[in-house]
Amino acid sequence: MENRPPVYAVIYDSELVERVPREVHDQPVSGVVTPTRTLAFPRERR
Repeated sequence: MENRPPVYAVIYDSELVERVPREVHDQPVSGVVTPTRTLAFPRERR
């Protein structure tokens, strides 16, 4: 879906990892917000 608003996950700094296994029921996020920073992820091309 190209026309959807950004979705950010709220996590602790210690929970930030390079990759997370993806399951069928998971929804993609645009980035994460931690107590110390906000990170936007690059948009995946399909």
